[in-house]
Amino acid sequence: MRTTIAAYMGETWPDGFGETTGLNGLEADGEGGFTMVAEVAQHMLNPNGAVHGGVYFTLCDNAAGALMHAMDHRSVTMQSDLSFYRAAYLGDTLYARPSLRKFGQTVSVVWVELTNQKGERLADGSFQMFWKEK
Repeated sequence: MRTTIAAYMGETWPDGFGETTGLNGLEADGEGGFTMVAEVAQHMLNPNGAVHGGVYFTLCDNAAGALMHAMDHRSVTMQSDLSFYRAAYLGDTLYARPSLRKFGQTVSVVWVELTNQKGERLADGSFQMFWKEK
């Protein structure tokens, strides 16, 4: 079922940036996990006609932050590394699936894989999340 981060997380997820950019779609898997989803729109394209790398990064960063929030830990991205493998284009659907790699006392590491509607890997990366508060 597709929804938004705010609806999934409840009133505690203020996501003005996600609402503005359209990078706030979410599909729950029914087992406690979720995938961030975005339909590629014209405003997401770079001058070459492919999705801008900032869209990839933003969707993955939102996925990492949403995972930490779902675990009841508000956090900020402290460091990240995203590798780009394949371009996406108008009409494609982007899926950013976060998974926890390390749960530390003040810093956690989230791995995010970005794929398209064909299941092709577009990018993946590591996000170190610093806990702001619990």
